[in-house]
Amino acid sequence: MFSGKLETQGEIMEKKLDIKNVKEALEFGYEIYAAGKDVLGNGLDLAKLPPHLVPLYTKAIPAIEDIGAVVPELQDLDESEAAELVALVASKGVANEHAQKVIEKSLLCAISVYNLVKAIQA
Repeated sequence: MFSGKLETQGEIMEKKLDIKNVKEALEFGYEIYAAGKDVLGNGLDLAKLPPHLVPLYTKAIPAIEDIGAVVPELQDLDESEAAELVALVASKGVANEHAQKVIEKSLLCAISVYNLVKAIQA
């Protein structure tokens, strides 16, 4: 017999999602940018690619595995979590006034890579 308390709809709606998957996708998308900037910065220089391969690989797996959780986490984003994302890109040298655009483009990049992988696998 059930002896626990039933949650009301309001209590269920108050539960917050964390932003773990958003941060993983953001890190992966930003790493793609960093690799591209380094390798293509002054013309194509493939010798600069190897140092980026391990970071790209280690960030790709967690980012792509749970990419479906990114949109619900973004829909549940509050001001402190948004500030956390800004701080994350700021730690990579991005100015605050460019943070929103970098966050958006990095997330779109991660989602695009996921879609490309799925298309290739189809």
